[in-house]
This record gives sequence, structure tokens and C-alpha cells, in this order.
Amino acid sequence: MYQAFFDESQADAVYLIAGWVAAADEWTKFDAAWNTVLTAKPTIRYFRHHDAKTRKGEFSGWTAEEVDAKLTALVEVICHYDMYGVATGVNTQTWNRAFRSKVLSPKRLRGLLKITHYYESCFHSAIGMVMQRQMELGYVSDVIDLIFDQQDGLLNESMKHYSEFKKAFPSQLQKIAGKTHIGNDRECPALQAADLLAGQLTTMLRSGPAPTYQKLVGCHEVLQTTAYPPGFHTFPALVNAVSWAWNERRNVNAEIAAAERRSRDDD
Repeated sequence: MYQAFFDESQADAVYLIAGWVAAADEWTKFDAAWNTVLTAKPTIRYFRHHDAKTRKGEFSGWTAEEVDAKLTALVEVICHYDMYGVATGVNTQTWNRAFRSKVLSPKRLRGLLKITHYYESCFHSAIGMVMQRQMELGYVSDVIDLIFDQQDGLLNESMKHYSEFKKAFPSQLQKIAGKTHIGNDRECPALQAADLLAGQLTTMLRSGPAPTYQKLVGCHEVLQTTAYPPGFHTFPALVNAVSWAWNERRNVNAEIAAAERRSRDDD
């Protein structure tokens, strides 16, 4: 049994989902080591990258040196265990332009196209990366479960889509494609490690590769890709076509309704 843990992060127009993949028994050992670092003085109850970066929350009142020392110790835990990372994201401005419609509201467009938010595309891209890598590594009989940090609204729908898509997977992938779960990063060390990776990636995009980031990508393979669906460049034309068809149907329905009213008036 394998498990993949994911969290999301955003830096300006870049949105990404990142996480770590390891065998379940490796995660058990990892959790104990991670919690040991958390409880070492100065103590924190859980790790969040944003809190560490801003010295708020669990890191309120800490010095920059204390934050760096705790962060370094947690990175050492990640590097000590056998795992690999994945990261996938999009430029939100590019994404939103592709789904912009002058005719349809975002809600209406979503009802017609089903998947229109970049979170969902990153969700499925992350899963696809993990499945492909597991097959490449020869883990063809090891089921892998996928655990995502809590996310309002879109996560539940993405999990539903995954369950539907899984039925169409090739037989080899169906053997290893496990269940999706929702986790709580305050309680789950592996999700905190995913948050650390996601945070370091977005920090790197803002200000360049820091030593912590270089350590992470130096001690483990971290696969990185964009989450745009195949043929994404054609999506604006698709949205325009759907908008036109919906508008035409609305006009036809209006004409039919008007004709029916005239017929009733004539009677």
C-alpha cells in the first residue's frame, strides 16, 4: 500500500498542488519523526508554511533564526525517508481568460462543461502524475490512496469525478488506483510536509531558490509539470461555441414561447 498526500499553494498568478508519495509503513515512521521535531523546544503543535514565513500562528513571537532552525529540522526529516514529490500548477490569469464568456455566467458555464476551475485541473493532474510514476517504478500491484488537505466545495466534487473517471482507467491502472480521502493538516504530518513543499515551490517562484528548496529537490526527486488539459489552447473557442449554442437555444425557446402565447391569444 502506498499513500500520496497533497496540499495547495498560490503565489500571485501561479496556483499549484504539491505533495509526497511513499509506502504506508514509511509514512508511519515519518509521522513519529516529524512529531518529535514539532515537540522539540521551541514547540509547535503543527507546521504551516505560511505561519513560518510570516512568523504568525504557531510561529508568533519567534525569531527568524528559530524559524529557520525548525524548518531545517523538518526538511531533514523529509530527506531521511524514502519518498518522491510531485507538483503541478497553472497560471490563473491564463486559465481564467480561457474560460471567460460574455454570455454565460461562471455558474452556468460550469453546469455545461462540468470542470472549469483550475483547482480541479491541478487535482487530476497530480493524480495522473502519481499513477504514471508508480507504473514507471514497477509498483503495478500496490494500491495507492490519495489524501488531500481540506478544501471547501471543489475537493468533494473533484473526488466524485475521480471515482467516475477511474472506471475508464486501463486495467493496470485500475489495479493500483485507490481511494481519495480528505485530511486535516493540523493532525496529519504528511499533509504538513506537503504544505512545506508547496510553500517552498511558491516561495521559489517569487524570490528564487532558497537553501531549503534546494535541499528538498536535492534529496528527493520532485516531478513538476503544468496542469493544463490537452488541447488547452482550443478552450477559448470551445467556450465561445458553447456560449453561442446556449444563447441560440435560449432565443429559440423564447420564440417558441412567444408563438405559443400568440396561439392562445388567437383562440
